[in-house]
Amino acid sequence: MNINELVGKKAIRTGPVDLGNGRKDYSYGTEPLLILAVTEHHVVVEYVESFMKGKRHILDSRWNDENWGDYNELIKLADETKEELAKASTDAADHSEHGESANEDNEIESEPKEEIIH
Repeated sequence: MNINELVGKKAIRTGPVDLGNGRKDYSYGTEPLLILAVTEHHVVVEYVESFMKGKRHILDSRWNDENWGDYNELIKLADETKEELAKASTDAADHSEHGESANEDNEIESEPKEEIIH
């Protein structure tokens, strides 16, 4: 996603910046930044976590590229996945209490009943 689309939002890097001579900078790939302003030559960011919280930083034009993602969307996706996993775990526990188990495809199967022969 282009950084211009993220002004006023929390963002995180999705790829490195090419520094030239085969060198790449992978900064900002694990910590979100608030994008405050973007011009042709500069990007103004503010740290929103860590000991740098609240500090502003100016990045040069190399950072004005497509290698950014919406941090809040990423976290929302992670939260949805976590909820689905918790629900699946709860469902599996509920079914096991009733003598059922999930097969490889998460389909519920009842445990076979023992047949009593007189």
